[in-house]
Amino acid sequence: MNAMEKFCDNQQAKIEKLRDEIHEQRQGHSNELLKLNIELAHNNSDLKAALYEIESLKRQVDILKECIDNDIKQRMELLG
Repeated sequence: MNAMEKFCDNQQAKIEKLRDEIHEQRQGHSNELLKLNIELAHNNSDLKAALYEIESLKRQVDILKECIDNDIKQRMELLG
């Protein structure tokens, strides 16, 4: 094998090594993105649950306010 063939083989080995490294990095990035997407889905679910809870509490406050308003109105009518 002459020097040129050795050089070409060496370059080919380097290219294959770089290809493997790039593939591993892409796979790592894909795994990281998958983890982030799962985390985002969980956070989104938590936010939806919190929003539902807030809306429920708001309805309860509105009901209590209506009850208080009605109670005040009844007391005013009784006082005359």
